[in-house]
Amino acid sequence: MLIRYEAMAQFLLGEISKNPRGPRVAGATEAISRLDIPVGWKPRNGWDVTLSQVFEGATDVLLRARTLTILLAIDPLEVVKGQRIKGMLEKASRDPDPRLYASLRTLNPRVGVEVEMRPPEKATIKGVLAKLPDADARRGRELFFSKASSIACAACHRISGRGNSFAPDLSGIGIRSKPEVIIQSILEPSATITEGFQLHTLVTHDGIVFSGAILAETNSEIRLIKTDGTLEIIATNSVENRRKTKLSAMPTGFELLGDDQVADITAF
Repeated sequence: MLIRYEAMAQFLLGEISKNPRGPRVAGATEAISRLDIPVGWKPRNGWDVTLSQVFEGATDVLLRARTLTILLAIDPLEVVKGQRIKGMLEKASRDPDPRLYASLRTLNPRVGVEVEMRPPEKATIKGVLAKLPDADARRGRELFFSKASSIACAACHRISGRGNSFAPDLSGIGIRSKPEVIIQSILEPSATITEGFQLHTLVTHDGIVFSGAILAETNSEIRLIKTDGTLEIIATNSVENRRKTKLSAMPTGFELLGDDQVADITAF
């Protein structure tokens, strides 16, 4: 399946390279950004020129965001080689669009970009509600299911059978909850915690500390989902101390996405 996705992405990238500012670029770029390619893709030579031309020529921030999504799927060692990409990211980072901030923050260390970015104005419940009427649910969908960026909601949550079940299933959440509640759960995850998803801290006899939500526990093992969305299996008899906190296992910091992006996710 991975080979098929990579071949499809390479074909579409080749089509874009024929005319990086042509009428088909937006559709092809969107298609590549939606392919389920894990980090590590190694496209053929010339990809860096093509993607930099698309990014630099885009007037639509959504197209620029999708270009960064593609970059996030490419093998970091390949990205480092793209000097044109590094210059592109440096320029974009000097005065970053809030909607690109999260992807740039993830990409820059991979390429060695050391521009100190000005963080976007933090999102607030009031601010997101004001942006909601003009929110882009399509962009929200891409943010939710992105595996490469620091957002990665689907690393833990599931919607309509897609994603993971490490955290509450959000299928139909828009019917069950008001927008204010959804926004608060993103910005203030510990305000209301779904039963079973409190943050647990476990310390082993070796002094190793694990934090996350306990998915299952038996006499032999504890399955714990950490705050970064990864699953940890811990031998039950190796745990010396454990503590259940009053905090959510969901990570914080999503206010740095800004009002626009949180509104997009909420709309989705």
